[in-house]
Amino acid sequence: MLTGVFRDGYLVDFQRFRLWDLVPNDGLRQLLIDSENAQEKGHPAVCIVGCIQAHNLIISAIRDVTRSRRFRFSRASPASSTDRSSFPPGVPFEVRSRLEQAARQIESEIGRREANLRNEINAVRSEVSLLEDELVTIGVGMPLMDTRRFQKIGDQVMVRIGSGGLTARFENKFEGESEELADGARFMLTYLARLIRLVDEAYPEVVTSITVKVPLTSQDVWRNVQGERVADHAAT
Repeated sequence: MLTGVFRDGYLVDFQRFRLWDLVPNDGLRQLLIDSENAQEKGHPAVCIVGCIQAHNLIISAIRDVTRSRRFRFSRASPASSTDRSSFPPGVPFEVRSRLEQAARQIESEIGRREANLRNEINAVRSEVSLLEDELVTIGVGMPLMDTRRFQKIGDQVMVRIGSGGLTARFENKFEGESEELADGARFMLTYLARLIRLVDEAYPEVVTSITVKVPLTSQDVWRNVQGERVADHAAT
């Protein structure tokens, strides 16, 4: 009876129901299913990468729909190439040389300070972006501490990956941490399920507007999961 009621109400099979079956976006739903499959196959780091991608897409879509960005930063303008004023007649060559050298030193110092300022602006923008993520998720009803835990798990994984990038071998950096990663991956999946439900209730157009350009199974990180499946077939 329960199976029939569930099927009539939600148009899905109760026996094989997954959290993502009701997500009204094929690309996003498949990204989450693939992420969960990676977790179930013992690849929590791949799952976490998929969860980060899904979260970024959701937050970006909310911002686009609600115009939630409040902070705008203009890029530091590049140095203008203005012609130096010519010296008046009669200025000695040595004086001109010293003045030009001083001008070059000043220009170099300005360039250095401009680069430092640009780095500081980028750091502030990064911090503001994290705060905006928190504001967006709190706005749809997610607990702040859960949002920060999600961010912390994702940050820890991405920092460990570092400059090596998301290659097929990136899981080697997490040897001996499978249980901790698995707990984090399960939390992130549960978090996303709640977030999507709340977002779909508040802004139904957000979830349907999301486009997943590259499926998780088409990315290099999926070779970890694919390699295990090939090995299983060879063993049988």
